[in-house]
Amino acid sequence: MSEVSRLEDVRAQHEMSIQQLHDTVDQAADEHGRKRDQATGTIHTLTSELRTTKQALEDVTKRERQVDSC
Repeated sequence: MSEVSRLEDVRAQHEMSIQQLHDTVDQAADEHGRKRDQATGTIHTLTSELRTTKQALEDVTKRERQVDSC
């Protein structure tokens, strides 16, 4: 095998390794994006539920004051 052939083989192997690394990075980025989107959705849901709970607490507190003042 000539030196040129050997170097071409090494180059081809490195190209495959680099492509595999690119694929791994792309998969990790996709997974990160999905997790970030899921976390954002969870935060929005919890924020909405917290607002609802806070409003309910304020309503109950207001009613208790009205009852106590009677």
